[in-house]
Amino acid sequence: MTKRRLLLQQSITSRRPCNSQCWLIIALIVLNDFCYKGSILVQAQAPSICACSPAIYSFVLDFGQDPQQSCHPQVNTLQDETNILGVSCQASGLKGLNNSSSVTDVVPVKVTRIQVYELDANRMPIQIFQVTGDFDNGHPITFLSIVNQPNLDSDKLPRGLEATLVGINAAGEPVETHWQILFTNQCGSSSFPVLNVGDQIGFFQIVMASLSPLYCPGVLPTPLPTVAPTKQPTTALPSATPTVLPTNQPTLNPSNNPTTAPPSQKQDTEQPTTSPQSHTPPTASIR
Repeated sequence: MTKRRLLLQQSITSRRPCNSQCWLIIALIVLNDFCYKGSILVQAQAPSICACSPAIYSFVLDFGQDPQQSCHPQVNTLQDETNILGVSCQASGLKGLNNSSSVTDVVPVKVTRIQVYELDANRMPIQIFQVTGDFDNGHPITFLSIVNQPNLDSDKLPRGLEATLVGINAAGEPVETHWQILFTNQCGSSSFPVLNVGDQIGFFQIVMASLSPLYCPGVLPTPLPTVAPTKQPTTALPSATPTVLPTNQPTLNPSNNPTTAPPSQKQDTEQPTTSPQSHTPPTASIR
């Protein structure tokens, strides 16, 4: 591009008319400057903090988890912690009761209160979900993230997820579980997924995690699941009767016009059967 600029400068200083080559050089220089300035603008507008955590969480209560695996100072039931800054979980007797420290069975058989929070940079709640009732094993929970809202300031982007369960164990003792996951909020092609389907923590299991492109560049929009089933495909279904493959055995009724070409020298002919079928016509010998 420097050589082209010199040619253009020589043309201008010599006051020669600009030919087609000259105009081509001008166009290339303008296009190069435009692309260079555009790349600087894109770099300047690139976000430093992204929110690639799920936009829609679908959990189920999973009382079959081993608390030593899914709710322990070192939770090891998350499939990939690349985009997770930290994780913690604690299960115990319900705090505030006199006998809370003596409870040894922390696995609930019924949950009476569920709380889910999204946290900001100061780990304060910015999105809250809370429900009370009698919830058994397998009860579904759906949580909508704040990232579904447009035009959020960076300080409103979720930096973590937190949940609390309160219930009773098999002995009827009150128990509670509290867990927290903090996100790295990185940007780029490797910044998602943050959480995966099948991840387990604190008697929660993720069964669906939908991403949003609003605050996570590079993520394609994920359509929301429909309640009604989709239309049946128009392609023909396979027949119930499988296609019969040809066998290596000769046919019982040979064609009316057998080939007369002699076989190759390397081909071994089969010996005729000693007892041919009565309904099979004899074949002419090939010489």
